[in-house]
Amino acid sequence: MLSLEWMEVDPLKRSVTILTGKTAERRVVPLTGRASEIIRLREQSRSKVRPIRGDYVFTHPAGKEVNIHTLRWAFERSLERTGIVDFRFHDLRHTFASRLAQAGVDPYTVQKLMGHKSFSTTQRYAHHYTESLRRGISALEQLRQEKPQESITILSH
Repeated sequence: MLSLEWMEVDPLKRSVTILTGKTAERRVVPLTGRASEIIRLREQSRSKVRPIRGDYVFTHPAGKEVNIHTLRWAFERSLERTGIVDFRFHDLRHTFASRLAQAGVDPYTVQKLMGHKSFSTTQRYAHHYTESLRRGISALEQLRQEKPQESITILSH
């Protein structure tokens, strides 16, 4: 996130291209409406003077790259101000995956949005809660109500 450069942002497609990361592969990630709006506002407030080291999307006011220590300090200060305890920055990834899973987004899509190579990694991030699991049972009951005349075949080994 901190190394995102403007050349990796496509405001028309509302997406960013991730060129680095653990897998060092190129992938395109769609942005939410809110993220697109933040990017648009950042672009409007962009300085006319280009920084020497890179054209980063998220910078200090002087155009300098934000370092991880500054981000961590700001995050921890926000947690203190809001009274949130026992929460790490990386927990945001768990929240992202869990909300997608709980909303019924298919596991393959969650895996691709997370940038995971294997589904087992995604499973460690995406957590369901009882109500999201209840939707699965409701779907089964709905199917039974729509086709009551069909017999249920039980498969055994």
